[in-house]
Amino acid sequence: MQHPRQERLVALLAAVGVGVVVAVQARVNGDLAVALGGGMSGGTQAALVSFLVGFLAVTVIVLSGPVMRQAVRDLPATLRSGELTWWQCLGGLGGAFLILTQAASVPVLGVAVFTVAVVGGQTATGLGVDRVGLGPGGRQEVTARRLVASLVTVGSVLLAVSGRLDTAGFSLPLVLMCFLAGGAVSVQSALNGQVGRASGSALAASWLSFATGTVALALALVATVAGGHPLRPLPSEWWMYVGGLMGALFVTVVAAVVGTIGVLLVTLATVAGQLVGAVLLDAFFPVGGATIGATTLLGTVLTLAALAYGSAPRRTREGTP
Repeated sequence: MQHPRQERLVALLAAVGVGVVVAVQARVNGDLAVALGGGMSGGTQAALVSFLVGFLAVTVIVLSGPVMRQAVRDLPATLRSGELTWWQCLGGLGGAFLILTQAASVPVLGVAVFTVAVVGGQTATGLGVDRVGLGPGGRQEVTARRLVASLVTVGSVLLAVSGRLDTAGFSLPLVLMCFLAGGAVSVQSALNGQVGRASGSALAASWLSFATGTVALALALVATVAGGHPLRPLPSEWWMYVGGLMGALFVTVVAAVVGTIGVLLVTLATVAGQLVGAVLLDAFFPVGGATIGATTLLGTVLTLAALAYGSAPRRTREGTP
C-alpha cells in the first residue's frame, strides 16, 4: 500500500505527464482542423473525429476486460440508486466545448491569448470547484497557499506567452468564451472523478465522457452542415488521428487522480505539463520558425515552482505534517 505522500506525488507527476500530452494533442488536432478547411466548420469536424477516435479506443479497452465491461454496464444502476445524478454524467460536454472554443478563437486571438484565457478560467474555477466539493475528494478549503499558487500560475503562463501576445487579435466575447471553456474543463475533471469513484473505474468515467462529448459534437456538426458548410474529405496522414488517443489518456488519468489531489492541483499540474510540452515542441518540432525565448523558459519554471508550492503538505504550528 502506497504512503499518502507517495500517492500524491505519483498523482501529480501523472497529471504533469498528461499535460505534456495535451500540448502535443493541440498541435495534432490543430493540423487536422486546418486540413479540414479551418474555421468553425473545420474545427467542428476535427473535434468530432478526435472524439470518435478516443471513444473507439476507450471502448476497445473497456470491452477487453470483464471488470471494466461490468463497470460500464453498472452505470445505469448507479444512476438509479442515487449514487450518481444525471448531471454528474455530463462531464464530456466540457471537453467538447473546449475544442469548439479552440477552433473558433485561435484563428482570431492566437494561441497565446487563448492559453492565458483558458488557464485563467481553469484556475479560478478549480478553486471554486474544490471549495464547494464538486469533485470526489470532497470540500477543500481555499487556503492562502493554494490561492498564491493559482495566481502565480496564471502570471507565469502570461509571462511564458508574453512574447506572442502582440501578434494576436482581440475579441472580448471570444476571450470570455475561452475563460468559460477553461472553467468547463475544471468542472469536467470534477464530474468525471465522481463517475470514476461511483463506478470504481476511471476507464468507465472516460468512456462515458467520450460518449457524451461525441454526441454533443455530432449534433454541432449536423448544425454546421445544415448552416451551409459541407463536410471535407478526411486527410490521409495517419498521425492526424492520434489526438483522440491522447485525449483518451488525458481524461482517464485525470479521472483517476482528481480524487487524490483535487481539481485545483490537477489544473495546476496539467497547465505546468502543457508549458513543458510547448517548450519541447518548440525545441524539437518548431512551427513557422518558432523559438524558445527566455520569458517562455522563466514562465515554465515559475509554473512548476507554483505547482510545488501549492502541492506541499500543510504543517501544524508545531511544524509536523
